[in-house]
Amino acid sequence: MKCRTGVLTLIAVIILSCSSKGKEFEKHNRLAQMYASSDSLEKAIEEWQLAIQADPNNKLSPAVINNIMNAKNKLNEQNEYNKAICQKNMSAIESAACIGYAQNAIAGDARYPTKNEIISSGIIDEFPKCPSGGTYKYDSKEGIVQCSIHNR
Repeated sequence: MKCRTGVLTLIAVIILSCSSKGKEFEKHNRLAQMYASSDSLEKAIEEWQLAIQADPNNKLSPAVINNIMNAKNKLNEQNEYNKAICQKNMSAIESAACIGYAQNAIAGDARYPTKNEIISSGIIDEFPKCPSGGTYKYDSKEGIVQCSIHNR
């Protein structure tokens, strides 16, 4: 009888463990889908990774795997798009610096303008921002721009 009770207790513990892992899996999967639908793809992928760890059967459904792959592909596309926009922003700043250089040269002061001089002269209204959250470093000695993320 003791052996049977011990086995039943063990089975109950395993079932409860699977049940709580199943709930945890569902929670992370639901959060991941919510993040993915709001384009918070990094958070979605993190939640799906937590869902994988909590998967009670260690066997993900094809739908979850498909969601992860779609989110990663969309994130890669977004990163490539952001990089292209960043490159255009840096080119625009460098073009404004060249215009400022030409204006200064005509005035007898052949040098690249500072960031504030570019804006105050009206060449551009404001320095654009990196869409990925990087910061631009403008070198007024050379008239070049670098991004902290895309590092051109």
